[in-house]
Amino acid sequence: MRPLVLLGPQRPDPNLRGPLDEAGCDGPCVLITAGWRGDEAEDAALRSHIGRPATALPLYRWFEAASVDAPDVAASWTRRQERLRALKRVHRLRLTPALEAWSELVRAEDDRAIVDRELERALRAVRQVDTDLLEETAAIEAEHSELARPWEDARLRSRHEAVCEALDGAGALLIAGGHVGVLMNRIRFFGVDVAAAARPDLLVAAWSAGLMALTDRIVLFYDDPPEGAAWPEVFGPGLGWLPGLVALPHARRRLRLSEPGRVGLLARRFHPAVCVGLENGAHLVLKDDRWVNVGVTETAFQLDGSGAVRGLS
Repeated sequence: MRPLVLLGPQRPDPNLRGPLDEAGCDGPCVLITAGWRGDEAEDAALRSHIGRPATALPLYRWFEAASVDAPDVAASWTRRQERLRALKRVHRLRLTPALEAWSELVRAEDDRAIVDRELERALRAVRQVDTDLLEETAAIEAEHSELARPWEDARLRSRHEAVCEALDGAGALLIAGGHVGVLMNRIRFFGVDVAAAARPDLLVAAWSAGLMALTDRIVLFYDDPPEGAAWPEVFGPGLGWLPGLVALPHARRRLRLSEPGRVGLLARRFHPAVCVGLENGAHLVLKDDRWVNVGVTETAFQLDGSGAVRGLS
């Protein structure tokens, strides 16, 4: 596994600099803040905090320029993304009733042995819906094979070369939060993941949506959004640099952690992956195959299949 620094959200009190020092990062940093979208360039506070030279990769702005430089490629990419968004809308028509069936069974007061068997069947149904989404996502992407490596287009190649050059001399790659879909979209469009693969020794530090992007399966979650109650859902595959972890930044604000039924379902749904909530001040490290928080106490915790929330320390 490549060297990683896994952190909780960096606001209001950033804790990135200490882990970078501890990891021996003495070279310049490369910043990716595309998830901030229109605020991508507002990185002065981040630069000041890390106390190191830093080069920003303006992926969000580059994509806007690509719409002018290579309009056909950008248009094809947008059409594919629209199909993927349509898939997710249809996917929810199956996912929501499957999760609600589980929720009703948890509250059922009938014969316990019968209910438990039905709970296992309901869990398999939820997992199958998740699997179907990932398989259909892969199928749609395969249908657009011309977009597998868009940065190889002559009109876009210079951007990818700039990514390679920046990473070549970097001591660390820092991936910030924001909108995880936009972040993943831009990283893949300009082949940042491919360029980073040539530097398996490169330290990568990530938090919030940036941390979610490192996992092998991105899970969106917000139990009580403004438009009404919702269930966590699989967004799609991540970069796969951090397999076996479901990252849940701002979990205390976004999940009903006081409801064992919902907590237990989330943990069991993605088992054997570990569902970990991270708050401001968290710093995760892997010790003896177990995630440990060496940051501020009680800022990271694991969701248990029993419905419990267990601190990581």
